[in-house]
Amino acid sequence: MKAKTYALDDIIVVVMRGTGFTPFEQTVMDDDGAERVIAMRHDFQRMMADRYKAMIEELTDRTVVACLSQAHVEPDITMEIFDCRDRRRPPTAIPGSRRASPRPRRRGWDGLGRVAKHGAHVPRP
Repeated sequence: MKAKTYALDDIIVVVMRGTGFTPFEQTVMDDDGAERVIAMRHDFQRMMADRYKAMIEELTDRTVVACLSQAHVEPDITMEIFDCRDRRRPPTAIPGSRRASPRPRRRGWDGLGRVAKHGAHVPRP
């Protein structure tokens, strides 16, 4: 098995390739049961989510707010994706929270990514 971890801002992605199949999984797959194997792996990942989160939190000193799992049969790839928050960041600073202050509006900004020229009105689509 090959595993690689990527850390991108608040996202941690663990990609595992060639995890292999147990003899039981291989027997199920030989009987055209690949979707059942994926479902079983998904159930296992769901049961393990708390352990996975705890390990990521211990290693990164960050709080995991979401954990996503995905398994694929051919090619054999499993991914674990964690959305983390800095424990030192106050809850009100998290974007989307009720108390987070909105982004300041620029003069002439129409809210759709366009800037009006010399204060002229920009029609909405």
